[in-house]
Amino acid sequence: MAMIFERTVTPSLVIGLGTTGFQVLKHLSRLFEENETFDHGVPPMVRLICIDNTPPSAEIPGIEYVTLENIGGSDGEDSGQVHSLSDYPEISAWLPENLTLEEIRGSRLSGRAALFKNVDRVLAELKNGITEITRKR
Repeated sequence: MAMIFERTVTPSLVIGLGTTGFQVLKHLSRLFEENETFDHGVPPMVRLICIDNTPPSAEIPGIEYVTLENIGGSDGEDSGQVHSLSDYPEISAWLPENLTLEEIRGSRLSGRAALFKNVDRVLAELKNGITEITRKR
């Protein structure tokens, strides 16, 4: 007699931060896509959310994206954004002294600064994700 195992999934909100986090979410999405148990997709009680200050190069099924607005301009362009760290005392307080926006751009610090700048939006997305997964048990 063959035994039948029932697979269950605990409601989960999986957050991927930055490029490395995106790679992890991509791998998880692929595992769900390859699995018949979950109808070849991410189950409704699982949310995969990628938070990054760079838009994804390609959309991956099952992953939601929160693209953060950077502080200051990027690549020397005047994006109409603030160009001084003094406008962000909550961010500049944890950065090394005398650091310029130019030194931040293109580094991990730019992602961290963008996260702080967009914290209300990120929190709203996470709360929404938690509401969705708990509703779909």
